[in-house]
Amino acid sequence: MLSLAAFGTIIAGILSFVLAFGLWKGRQWAWTWTLIFSIIGLVTSILAIGVGIGIIGIVVYLIIIYYLTRARVKTYFGKAAAARRSEPD
Repeated sequence: MLSLAAFGTIIAGILSFVLAFGLWKGRQWAWTWTLIFSIIGLVTSILAIGVGIGIIGIVVYLIIIYYLTRARVKTYFGKAAAARRSEPD
């Protein structure tokens, strides 16, 4: 059981480094996946309140989601231009 938990932690660490590199370079896929994982983390943190934990996670994930959805950040990742192209005139 311990080795399975250690393996999961290693995979999560590798995934975090890949996402961090993508965010650093302004890759669209990194913005998308970070937003997805932040929403999943937010929901998990909300559910964890029932067992007495999760408040800090909620705050952290809300800050990440707020930041990623700002116009200048979306522009940096090339998301704002795509949204403007899809809007009707």
